[in-house]
Amino acid sequence: MNGITLQYNKLYDFVYVANMCKADFLGNAVPNDDVHLCEYIKHVIDDPDGYDGQIFNRWLSDIEGMHIPVDWSEFV
Repeated sequence: MNGITLQYNKLYDFVYVANMCKADFLGNAVPNDDVHLCEYIKHVIDDPDGYDGQIFNRWLSDIEGMHIPVDWSEFV
């Protein structure tokens, strides 16, 4: 819709990044509109300094940091 495409998105990484942006940055560090939200997602997903699995590792680190147990049998 905004002409923004993700080059390195894996599965639902973009959903996690979008929700993280909406919860933590949108309306503050990121202007509150769809174009800037999409640009933020693209910058995170397609970060040239990033690595394969970066978004999943961020999620996992957040979960572990909050001491939330993960039932891995639900994911396998």
